[in-house]
Amino acid sequence: MRWLTSAYIAVITFALAAPSAHAAVAVEELPPPPGMVAAIVSALNDAGQATGAGWTPPPKWPYPGTLLAVRWDGTTPTVLGTGFGTGINRRGDVVFTIADSQAGPLVTTVSVWANGQAADRTPPLRGAVFIPVRDISDDDVIPLAYHRQGDPDPYYNGRAGSWRNGTFADVPLSPQGTYIYHSTANHRGTTAGSRTPSDGSPPFVFRCSATRCVQLPAAGSGSYAVAALNESDAVAATLRQGTNTQAVVWIADQPTVLPGDTAAVADNVRAINNTNDVVGWRLDGGVHKATLWHGGQAVDLGTSGESEAVAVNDRGDVIGWQTIDGQPHPFDWHNGVLIGLPTPGNLPAKPTALNNTGVVVGSTTGDRDTSRAFRWTIS
Repeated sequence: MRWLTSAYIAVITFALAAPSAHAAVAVEELPPPPGMVAAIVSALNDAGQATGAGWTPPPKWPYPGTLLAVRWDGTTPTVLGTGFGTGINRRGDVVFTIADSQAGPLVTTVSVWANGQAADRTPPLRGAVFIPVRDISDDDVIPLAYHRQGDPDPYYNGRAGSWRNGTFADVPLSPQGTYIYHSTANHRGTTAGSRTPSDGSPPFVFRCSATRCVQLPAAGSGSYAVAALNESDAVAATLRQGTNTQAVVWIADQPTVLPGDTAAVADNVRAINNTNDVVGWRLDGGVHKATLWHGGQAVDLGTSGESEAVAVNDRGDVIGWQTIDGQPHPFDWHNGVLIGLPTPGNLPAKPTALNNTGVVVGSTTGDRDTSRAFRWTIS
């Protein structure tokens, strides 16, 4: 596999609404660390720093491969430790995890990389259930859901907690849950999640600051998966009722079910921006269509085939993927204009994050052993 050098930048100019209006899209490859063969990118901050992982497959089964958490500054990768980088804050601190079952039960280790060194952020007495972690605030608040040794149900994460100032504490909400989502934080360290109580009482969405937690009003009967939280504490989530899902947003603590009989908020911590725009998909004619909800109304982005809007920034730019010739390809949408984000050889890819300066990151789809990561700069 040929990796592009850091000096390689492809610039493609696209005509927009008027002949004189153009958008220049520069694409750079984010290489894996030296000696590794694949790269995957997951998150991005406004300084343009990105995080993800480098990967080298095992020499043969059943030996493990090598997964190293990475932060890219420009196109230079810095190895942070064993694992996968899932969240990065405005200071460049990174949260990363590794799940290992080679020696028996699944064990998840959570770490934070700050000031040039890694520190353990694994919940005490965590059990053998995977711990999903994907966000970190500017003061290193890390929300997560986990299973604790001795909890009655050994197969689900029944607790929610947060690291604050280097100390871990459970979220002070009862009762414990069977299904818990708690993986988004805003810059100020407020977190949000959802809980399906184990005692049969109705599921609910919650939001927590450093001193208190509140339970938000229900948007309907069913369970919730919280995706994102903005700086005004608005929360975006997907409501599941049986086999159907709908997109929901809480603004000033009041829920609104967004247009779309079948729809969902993107599973991304940047699925809502600071003007309460929300992104995801809705079912249109039996096809999943990328959707922006602006002012509570659904906006069709003009994508082709199956598609999804993944994230939205504070300028109202939207990124996502659309299906072209049977393969997913990344796009950027701005002020009603949709453009494709190019990849070398037109490789299939999906974007994962964008920032407020017009930078987008994403990775190729398909085999992890040959994954490639890219950064697009739109001007």
